[in-house]
Amino acid sequence: MYDFPDDATLLNYRQLVINSSLPSHPPPIKQTEISSFRSAKGLHAPYGSTGPKMMAPEYDPGINSALDMARMIWQWLTLVNAESWDWWTLLSNMMPCYPSTIPAPNCDFSPDHGHNDALLYISPAYPETKDYNFYFTKRFWVFRHFSHFLRPGAVRYDIPNEILPYGTVAVAAKNVDGVYAAIFVNRNVTEQVIRMKLPGEGAKITNGVQTTDKDDFAAVTVPVVSADGTFNLNLPAKGVLTIQFTVGGVVAAGSIAGKRDIVEKAEGEIRAKRGKRGWRWWKMR
Repeated sequence: MYDFPDDATLLNYRQLVINSSLPSHPPPIKQTEISSFRSAKGLHAPYGSTGPKMMAPEYDPGINSALDMARMIWQWLTLVNAESWDWWTLLSNMMPCYPSTIPAPNCDFSPDHGHNDALLYISPAYPETKDYNFYFTKRFWVFRHFSHFLRPGAVRYDIPNEILPYGTVAVAAKNVDGVYAAIFVNRNVTEQVIRMKLPGEGAKITNGVQTTDKDDFAAVTVPVVSADGTFNLNLPAKGVLTIQFTVGGVVAAGSIAGKRDIVEKAEGEIRAKRGKRGWRWWKMR
């Protein structure tokens, strides 16, 4: 991850793992993030690509860094089929500022000082200032989408990129309690609307949460699912949206309107065994 590999490189890496393994027995892949990466601000294309000097000082507690992190998680869970993705550091004092001072320059963004090495921060001067507050980043809230909704033992289902708007990616899984979760990452500066069809019978959306530049893991009004299992979903601009839903009856092949194909689920599960299958049950408007 230190060279910020693009999607093609990671797909090739996954194939190399398969080619070097015993037939039908590729080893599990687990990924931990790099430390203190620089965000996309002025460094690489808006939707993810390679870039020079990405391992460098920077302090960006905002949504840009969080969306970079979200896309890296998506890359490894889907393209590489990693079983888990772990964050490096929860709490750090590597802030380039003293947040309790007024004003506090560099606390919103600093391109050359500090480190994006944590999800939460404390003031580097807390022994002197007695500022013992935790300072949250957008990375914390976006990471919570994955850690809260994709639980150990969940089985990942495929949401092909070609059916999503440009600049968006998604991860979906069925948890061991039978509740599905789908996480959508929208890096566009505008809201994106997709038309979806849920599998099985009697599907019902039970929960919706989003993180944006303004919202921190905020509850949203969930759309009503039509009798045929379809609904419109609004993906917030430069944000992450997660929905949870339940499905009644049996999830059958051909649950996408007009298609009968079964798409093999990537072998990995999130911190669990591998080798099950899932349907492709998403359709863009």
